[in-house]
Amino acid sequence: MTHGRCGSKNHKGLHRLITPSFSITELRSDAIHEVYLTVTPFPEESPGNFATRVARLLRAYDLEPVHQFWFGSAKYYGEVLSILEKELGPGRILLTWCDGTNGTSKLYGAQVLAIRDVKPSPVWLRETLAGMTWQRGGLNYCFIGGLCPMCSNAPRVLQAETLFEELQVVLAQVGFTWKELIRTWFFLDDILSWYGEFNAVRNKVYGGVFTIANYLPASTGVGCKNPFSAAVSAAALALAGDKRIQIKDVPSPLQGPATAYGSAFSRAVEVVGPGWKRLLVSGTASIDRSGYTLHPNGIKKQVQATMRIVDALLHSRGMCAENIVRAIAYFPGEKYFHWFYEWAKRNWPSEVSVLLGCADICRRELLFEIELDAMVWTNEENE
Repeated sequence: MTHGRCGSKNHKGLHRLITPSFSITELRSDAIHEVYLTVTPFPEESPGNFATRVARLLRAYDLEPVHQFWFGSAKYYGEVLSILEKELGPGRILLTWCDGTNGTSKLYGAQVLAIRDVKPSPVWLRETLAGMTWQRGGLNYCFIGGLCPMCSNAPRVLQAETLFEELQVVLAQVGFTWKELIRTWFFLDDILSWYGEFNAVRNKVYGGVFTIANYLPASTGVGCKNPFSAAVSAAALALAGDKRIQIKDVPSPLQGPATAYGSAFSRAVEVVGPGWKRLLVSGTASIDRSGYTLHPNGIKKQVQATMRIVDALLHSRGMCAENIVRAIAYFPGEKYFHWFYEWAKRNWPSEVSVLLGCADICRRELLFEIELDAMVWTNEENE
């Protein structure tokens, strides 16, 4: 199967800027105007200088930050947050921090979702910034980030239950329900020791809700620590508004449903609007149709197998790598990064932006997982 060019029409509303240390992908249409900024540190760049550079890039390109994923040692969280707030203003920094460094002092980079022409409105949970909402083209968006259970000293299952309660509270504050949730991220400390317990909690919460909605959210679930010593942290995206919008589950051509082995998420979710469609691909790893791991502990073959699975998903919706607008790849150690870089250099167009970070994958023998969003315009209605 050929990666990269696929003949799908790239709309003039898709703009990219690629440099050695950052990339910008901008989507422009009546209903969508989003910018994804992916930034990696220079060699020997301090966390403070890196945070300042991220903030000044946002200012230089006149971007309003909605949410930021940061990957690196949690010991930098306070310094980074302080600098971002100083540079961009308080009450504007919605940040989900993922520490999979295993005690090292590494900082891997940041990926920011931003918007133009409108300021997002903050959503608070007990005086803590928990989300951002904005409107565009008749659509209402809510992005929740950095959410941790308040009871961080409680047993892990209770923390997971509390997290879902808090997620529902934040959604309800701005008029959303579970049925409008289209994408989630869950970051579990020591995931390998309790992922099954977490899934049992999620299955119970989702039970019945998404049967009505005819889809489960796309999702990523990996293992990393957070700055608050909680057992789990979360981010989420909800979408509501225009009745012409269709949201549906997309089955994977090369994998069975995740629900078959107890994980309540869709392999991908497709959102279709007038003249456009976008695909939200869940965290995807080297797992076959029967739910078994392909190539246990073999990083090179896992990358190849996983990217075949992702490529098949994209092609099933008339898309390819050229349509990818953001991606995050996860590895249990930095020593595995080069395997993906080598694959991407051979198979992906150079304009695709991906951030690499460290996190444990949900099975001990898995060494690679990738998530991504893709976008295609189905006619010229929104040019």
